[in-house]
Amino acid sequence: MFTTAKIIEKVNIRNIFWKTKLRLNENIGEAKPFQFIMAGISGEFELPLYVSLYDHENRLLEVFYKVRGEDTKKLSKHNGFVTVRGFYGKDRMISFNSKSILYITEDRGFSVIPFLVDKANRENGTIDIIMIFDSKDEIFQIAELAGVDFKGSVIYIDKEEIDHGFINLGSFVNMFTEQRQRWDVIIGAGNKDLLKAICKLSNSYSTNRFLSPFTYVKCGIGACGYCTIPKTRYSLCVDGTLFTCEEISAFLR
Repeated sequence: MFTTAKIIEKVNIRNIFWKTKLRLNENIGEAKPFQFIMAGISGEFELPLYVSLYDHENRLLEVFYKVRGEDTKKLSKHNGFVTVRGFYGKDRMISFNSKSILYITEDRGFSVIPFLVDKANRENGTIDIIMIFDSKDEIFQIAELAGVDFKGSVIYIDKEEIDHGFINLGSFVNMFTEQRQRWDVIIGAGNKDLLKAICKLSNSYSTNRFLSPFTYVKCGIGACGYCTIPKTRYSLCVDGTLFTCEEISAFLR
């Protein structure tokens, strides 16, 4: 569904991250974790953004993004109205009811944290988080992002601490063992190296794993040719954005 939205609040974090609250002109349905919108300035660009929080009754939508190119730079400086398409992606998120979840994410996936924390609190679940930053200068505390009561554990990592890609990811997961040795579900959001490392983690941590890959996507335009994850039959706009290791194994190779 397409609508317009007014930017009513912007918060800058570490100069390059932006938390932005929008008031939609009309409701576009109920949002689920890991669903996303295509947001942009009319006639200039559209870009995919995970939904951080959505207040359906008041039509308030929160997004979070990192300035990494011309489009996000323009959006960070823009005031007034933006276009919004969505929500895209399948509701595949499992229930949090009394379950424990480990969420491992790079910067684009930070946006989903408020949604997951809020859902865990409402459904008596627990969530632990590993946040992976590009550099130490970018690291911020989860309280600056979440805006909700976070009761789990969090580990902050910068990529320079990780040797040979994400080969030692298990050593960071082991940091949680004093609080928890196993989770009902592990969810990862990131680039190929991170997702491959999550699939290689020992089954002793969890046998249930879902991945949200970072790949180029454009929804709601033409035949949606940019929706399909390379080397798979799956569309982020329709089937995504959570997949099992088996479903996107060809993409990860």
